[in-house]
Amino acid sequence: MSTALTTFVPILVGTNYQAWSAKMRAYLSSVDLWLIVSATTARPVQAGEAQTNWDTADARAIGIISLTLADHVFRKVRSLVNAAQPIEATQLSNLWWTQIETHYGTISPSQVFDLIKQAINFRLDGSSHPRPQLERLEAIHADLATNQAELPEFVRSMILLSHLPPTWETSIIQTVMSGGQVTGITWQLTTQTIIRY
Repeated sequence: MSTALTTFVPILVGTNYQAWSAKMRAYLSSVDLWLIVSATTARPVQAGEAQTNWDTADARAIGIISLTLADHVFRKVRSLVNAAQPIEATQLSNLWWTQIETHYGTISPSQVFDLIKQAINFRLDGSSHPRPQLERLEAIHADLATNQAELPEFVRSMILLSHLPPTWETSIIQTVMSGGQVTGITWQLTTQTIIRY
């Protein structure tokens, strides 16, 4: 998998469709494949080099999309594509895209509930570095935000502070709350204080 792809496009796990689709669309545009995937550029009718090049680009787009799907998402989409595919499908990358969009494009209330539960029940492990843990929590908050269920910054900070390892609590909570005003308690202040500690 190319470094640019893995750096810029998140893995689609199901609940992060909005973030994934925006990044994937940008990536496909950057490698001149979005017009094929979006069915803007039709497959040439005449057999020959142009048609072969188009087919190769269509297959390449499917490969790129597939590499950014979590295993369970890949299996689901592949089965949807196989079930929907006409005998002589020519724009397979568009079929992949539309099946992903149809199946994962809207998040259900139960999925939002699950994300909120993950955010509320998140606990920092005091035996390992907090940065990767906080990045996982920020990914959950980003998924909530892209699905119009963003928790206010102050609430996110308070939840995080309430789930610190007991040995960290006194020092970190005092530092974060030392400003004396609710508006001064930001997500950035809270996470930076934890990382510094």
